[in-house]
Amino acid sequence: MRTMRSVSQEEFSAMHSKSYFAEHATDQKIRERYFPDFARMGVMVEVGGGTPEFLSMSKHFKDNGWRVVIVEPNPLFASMHRAGDEAVVF
Repeated sequence: MRTMRSVSQEEFSAMHSKSYFAEHATDQKIRERYFPDFARMGVMVEVGGGTPEFLSMSKHFKDNGWRVVIVEPNPLFASMHRAGDEAVVF
């Protein structure tokens, strides 16, 4: 039986490409399957954004010129997103 263990942010970063940040490379799978033309820009809405970088679904898109709208109920995480200035946070 395979057991699950938590990994540190450093371990997670080492396991994944620096240009993708989401758990299980979900952002990479979405980008490659639905938006393979990297010249195309869009708008991404992320509900429950968490922190701006660690396990972020939106960071890859934001870094590649997309407009990002984040709905984050946690005041601490919302303030972290607002400090970055690249996203619209609610």
